[in-house]
Amino acid sequence: MVRGELERALARGALPVGARRSLQRLLEEEALRPYVRLAESGALRHRRVAGAFPPTSEATNEIRLKCIDLLREALGMSSLRLGGGEIPLQPAPEAATLFALARQGDQYLGGAMSPAQSRLTAVLALELDTAARSGELAELRTTHLGEDNAAVYVERHPQGGGAIEGEWVETSALTRAALERWLDVRKDLVQRAHGTSRLWVSLWMNHDGVLDDQGNTVIRRPGCHWRRTGS
Repeated sequence: MVRGELERALARGALPVGARRSLQRLLEEEALRPYVRLAESGALRHRRVAGAFPPTSEATNEIRLKCIDLLREALGMSSLRLGGGEIPLQPAPEAATLFALARQGDQYLGGAMSPAQSRLTAVLALELDTAARSGELAELRTTHLGEDNAAVYVERHPQGGGAIEGEWVETSALTRAALERWLDVRKDLVQRAHGTSRLWVSLWMNHDGVLDDQGNTVIRRPGCHWRRTGS
C-alpha cells in the first residue's frame, strides 16, 4: 500500500524533485509530510470506493506511519514519529450477535447453499470458534485442518507487533459441517486453477489488484488464493 501511494505521489509531482532520484531523499521529512497529508485525504488510493476517493481510516493511517518509520530505520535514519497514538482496537461483539451468527450458519447448512454461502458460512463458523483476526483467517491452508476437521491450527499475530504464536483450536459441530460443505465446493474450483493449499479460494474471475502503467491488471481465474479484498 505504502509503495503504491508513494509511486502515485511521485507520478503526480506532489513530492520534491530530489525524491525521484534518491530513496533517502524520498524518506526525508520534506517529502514524507506532504505524502502523508495526501495519503490520509484518500487522494492516493489506487481505486475508487463507492465512486469516490474517501479519506483513509485511522487504523490505515497509523499503519502507514509505522511503515514509514520501519523504512527509515532500515536505512539507518531516525524515526520521525509523524503520528501519535495506537491503532484503535475494535470492540468485542456481544454474545447475542455471536449467537445469531451461529444460528444463521446452522440454518444455511440445513438447505441448499450457493458457493458464496458455503464459503461465508465456513469463514464465520471458524471465526466463532477461533476469534481469529482477518489476516489470520486469510492465511489458513488445508494443512492447518486436523483430522475430520476436528481442529484448526491458527497462527496468532498480535496487533501492534509481538511474537507470533500458533495454537490448535477444537472446532464445533457447526464448523465441521460448514468446512465439509465448503471443501466440496473448493475441490472443483482448485482443480480448474491447477491447485493451491490455501483454504479460501476465489469463486469468480477477478484480478490481482496491481495496476500497470496502462491501468491493466493480471486476471486471476476462479480457484486462486482468495484475498480479503477479492471475491
